[in-house]
Amino acid sequence: SFQLEVTGGTAEILQNFSTTLYTGNGSTQTITNGIDLANDGGLIWTKIRDQTGDHALMNSESSWLTELASNKTDAEGTTSYVNFVDNSNGYSMNTAAFRWNENTREYVSWTFKKEPSFFDVVTYTGTGVAGRTLSHSLGSVPGMVLIKPLTTGEWSVYHRGADNTSPEDYYLSLDT
Repeated sequence: SFQLEVTGGTAEILQNFSTTLYTGNGSTQTITNGIDLANDGGLIWTKIRDQTGDHALMNSESSWLTELASNKTDAEGTTSYVNFVDNSNGYSMNTAAFRWNENTREYVSWTFKKEPSFFDVVTYTGTGVAGRTLSHSLGSVPGMVLIKPLTTGEWSVYHRGADNTSPEDYYLSLDT
């Protein structure tokens, strides 16, 4: 499964999160956003803006070689569209891809750096046991958690502000 956790305040957000708008060029392209993914790890969430298309999420826990679509229940898919080697100030795409870098298409990219008290990406093997505790490196209680099986399955979302008066209220579903 894939788990996304975010906590923190304004200072952490400015240092560890970036929103970037860019135009695809169908070739090698570098996105410079000040986020050191090469050394620190994290997640990139991209969406094409000028036509209908899936969201695409890639993360350092899967060595940047797979992607998930947050609007679908599909299994994690293999990709080779993004290259992070020797890039400590953003990320580089090494080819054209509809979800990332198609020529002349408009995109938005949200980049999250792994950082204590702000963001972490965790992979784990599920056991089917309810109430399981998962380790992370936040050093604080997560304010929001996204969980997705790497095989087919729904995206479950927990947020500390959700109404938790009954068991079915403990999570939301991102893909529906």
